[in-house]
Amino acid sequence: MTRDFMPPSVGILPAAAPRANVGSTLNKGFDGQLKFSQQINKVNLTVRSTMVYSRNEILEADEQYSNYPYVRRAGFRVNQNKGLIALGLFKDYDDIRNSPTQNFGRVAPVI
Repeated sequence: MTRDFMPPSVGILPAAAPRANVGSTLNKGFDGQLKFSQQINKVNLTVRSTMVYSRNEILEADEQYSNYPYVRRAGFRVNQNKGLIALGLFKDYDDIRNSPTQNFGRVAPVI
């Protein structure tokens, strides 16, 4: 993985961070295949089905400690998207006044 936490005293820009074996991931899963073959006259018929299930979790990653667990990669899946979930748009100013305080910029109802 790419080194995410390099002290500034090292003198390497984040864009040029080296790759290293500095983390661990737990992978679990299974796969299976079913196959059915039959010959009808001179025609061979084959039907195949494959199923794969896999889960992974980052156990350790090269990252700086944070008090906010959602910022860290450890405990989440590899390449998992994280962010805020929008519950919808405001329909009018009464809806804005009756909702929790919004700290992510100005809000206005949909026109």
